[in-house]
Amino acid sequence: MGVTGAGKSSFIRRVTGNDGVLIGSGLQSMTQEVQSYKFEHDGKVYSIVDTPGFNDTYRSDNEVLKELADWLLKSYQDGVKINGIIYLHRISDTKMEGSALRNLRMFRKLCGEDFMKNVILGTTFWDIVGVDQGVARETELLRTESFFKVMQEQGSTVERILDDRESNLALLSRFAAKQPHVMRIQQELFEGKTLSETAAASAVSRELAELQHQNLEKLSDVEVQAQKKITRSSLEKVLTLHLERKTFDSTIHDLSAQQEEIREEQMEEDKKNDERMTKLQEEKHCQDQRFQVQLNDLNEKLRAIKASPGKRG
Repeated sequence: MGVTGAGKSSFIRRVTGNDGVLIGSGLQSMTQEVQSYKFEHDGKVYSIVDTPGFNDTYRSDNEVLKELADWLLKSYQDGVKINGIIYLHRISDTKMEGSALRNLRMFRKLCGEDFMKNVILGTTFWDIVGVDQGVARETELLRTESFFKVMQEQGSTVERILDDRESNLALLSRFAAKQPHVMRIQQELFEGKTLSETAAASAVSRELAELQHQNLEKLSDVEVQAQKKITRSSLEKVLTLHLERKTFDSTIHDLSAQQEEIREEQMEEDKKNDERMTKLQEEKHCQDQRFQVQLNDLNEKLRAIKASPGKRG
């Protein structure tokens, strides 16, 4: 798991030797759905799963969450348990912010604290940064609570993912020795919670609301700047700000649409729950009626027995 462009598909292609694993270029995601690849190593059969990131190029966070939740619930119901997850992060990123930080927070909610001992936090793209720079960023990840610090304290390990098949396979071999564990979202869904009631979905809603708030603030700043630029008669800069305004408008519209989608899904789930409850109540009413008929019939028979004269000897 990890953001788009973190190297998930490249890692899978490297360890499986499967050239059919598609790899995107830049930030364009090639992984549009959860995909599983099987291969054998040291006498063991591995099933390694590629997932889209929450910053997917073509789909909203809510759509990606639903895709993951459906797959995780089905695998749990089928008796397939997860030995471990490798979460990838680009060490080449100068900062952990925006979609990368949002993706990491979502990952923590999906897993839950108990699953963290089955997690490897892997940093990628060490070949394109200087050693000192990479180590400095790695140290920041390990010392910052909102980054890797808390997860490491909960039992996850941090590893450098190099462009080397043998070292990558060694990481997978460590999972083979671990006991499979249930992720938090799997447990929540299996217990009957709707997707919108899970911790991960709640996190998506909060992230969308925060993102919308940030964009509204930026939009307000753009409008103020536009007014200043107009007084200075700088037409070119006004046009640039106008384009920024259109971009923010589009982003806010998309965020509102995602929030509306979540609300509609919750309403649909509530409707289904109401229908199920009504059906159960109707079935109970029918059972009560049948029981009453049987009880009345039994009482009639008892009265008939009591009313009949006893046999004489």
